[in-house]
Amino acid sequence: MDKYPSGRAGRWSVNQRARERHHCVKYLPDQQPHCNREPWLERYVQYLTREHQGLGGGPIGLHYLTCIAASYREFQATGTQQARFRTWLGIRTCCQWLAQLRRAN
Repeated sequence: MDKYPSGRAGRWSVNQRARERHHCVKYLPDQQPHCNREPWLERYVQYLTREHQGLGGGPIGLHYLTCIAASYREFQATGTQQARFRTWLGIRTCCQWLAQLRRAN
């Protein structure tokens, strides 16, 4: 009888195996409206706008914020996951840009 499962799964360490995920929803509103809204995206956009103004993100940061707003409007209009992903991608890119500005200061 095999001690470990066959294949690669038996050789992975415990830390690399899939973990149970716990998502914190205490900051989300209790009632979600019946429209294409994403409260987390909206809060990130507000946060990034404040950080952009505080750090002086310049035209590059403004371009990222414009792209984020456009992809979020597309998500609200269509509700596709592709538009939602594009918004998160823009948020991640803008965060990286603002982190570079913070390190430079």
